Amino acid sequence: MNKLGIVERDGKTVGYLVRSPATGALLLFYTNPEFSPCVWTFNGDMERPTFSPSMLLRPDNIHGREHFFVRAGKIEYLQDCDHPMAGMTVDMVDVDGEEVDP
Repeated sequence: MNKLGIVERDGKTVGYLVRSPATGALLLFYTNPEFSPCVWTFNGDMERPTFSPSMLLRPDNIHGREHFFVRAGKIEYLQDCDHPMAGMTVDMVDVDGEEVDP
């Protein structure tokens, strides 16, 4: 089971997929500036990943406002989320078999 999905294009890592336990959304943390001007740092740990800075999805996305950190394999939802997990820290969920076209 994998907590992260690796997204590649032309043999290069674009970033990593994380599934939000609160909304079920599959989210891409870009880590390669060749593919996005906005990138996150990644600690390289596939079992207990940490990304920085936080991920923020604006209220106009289909899941409403979602704002969280991924730290040491946990998702820390901030209080400004529009879902019932706001303010909670939860375990990451698996993303096995997921693919996206960045």
